Amino acid sequence: MRWHFIWDDLKEKPLHYLGMFLQLLAATLLFTIIFLLLFHMQEYKQKIEALNHYEQLYYLKDITDEAYFETNISSNPDAGNRMYQLYNYIMQNPGFQAYTFYQYQENLQGNASPTTFFYADTSFWNTFRLEAEGGYNLFSNNTPRGYLPVILGHHFKQTYQIGDIINDEYEVMDYLKEGSFYLNPKASSEIISLDESIVCPVNIHANSSFSDLDMAINSTVILTNKDTVFQEIQNKSYELGLFTFAFESFSDQLENITEENEFFIELATTILILLLSVSVLGLVSSILEYIDCHKREFLIHIMYGATMKDILIRILSQVFIPLAISILISFAIGKDLRIFLLTTLFILVLGMVISFVPCIRLIHLDLNSAIRKE
Repeated sequence: MRWHFIWDDLKEKPLHYLGMFLQLLAATLLFTIIFLLLFHMQEYKQKIEALNHYEQLYYLKDITDEAYFETNISSNPDAGNRMYQLYNYIMQNPGFQAYTFYQYQENLQGNASPTTFFYADTSFWNTFRLEAEGGYNLFSNNTPRGYLPVILGHHFKQTYQIGDIINDEYEVMDYLKEGSFYLNPKASSEIISLDESIVCPVNIHANSSFSDLDMAINSTVILTNKDTVFQEIQNKSYELGLFTFAFESFSDQLENITEENEFFIELATTILILLLSVSVLGLVSSILEYIDCHKREFLIHIMYGATMKDILIRILSQVFIPLAISILISFAIGKDLRIFLLTTLFILVLGMVISFVPCIRLIHLDLNSAIRKE
């Protein structure tokens, strides 16, 4: 069977085949999204498991009276020294563990869009099990050339090389493994990717600015299973004439994030099933109608040497050509070999399901009787 017959079929009803293609594409993309979410959720749950050796995580919430803050902290020249003492007390306390992280937006040279510079300490790095591809220890020392060492998110791997200097201040030392992320329910219920961030070591010292100290203290998370540590931290803060804190657990919020993502996956799966049901029924009906309308043409082709195999190829190409295009589009979006292989398997099964009834119909079709009736 010559391929121009297949092309003629597609040109005969372009809008019909476009609609069929869009249905298949929507189903394929939805399938891709579901598995992207499933793989993402698996990685997310692994991050949650990294926190399971702590009973609770608590973040500090500043509830200091505004008037007191302005009078005794922000306008007091000695506040920076007292804040540094409080920060050291929290971070070096043997009774519990803590980590600090905060971020700034900064423009890179030659780039109009701001980039997130993410400041983290060793405890944060270990808590979320972040890894550098080359194993570089970000928290050792400054670089040999005196610049601040940074580890770039995977997104920057095509832009910067190890040893490059960024903004005359930062030296690229390594790259984060692709898919690195962290959780911060205090600010967002989302899983926050670090692929497009630049990670720097927290560098809090006695001469740090007021804003840096304030940011570091109020971005600190306590990891403990002892309720008594909260009062100890609060007492130390009062002793230094500083903040009033509330200690809020985000362990429950982490569970909520899991439930939200699982709900979205279930919703997407339900939509996929409904979409597939409508698409499969519509496509099967369309192909059966096509067979009925072209019975005479098929007989003529067979009389001139075509085989049933040729007829089947012509019919099934209407299903598998748009399916193949859908696979390529979904791979271009997902860019994941695992997703590509699963999507290909899904498409093959879907194609066989759609083709089953038409194939049976064609095989059992008595073309000779049909032509006599006409």
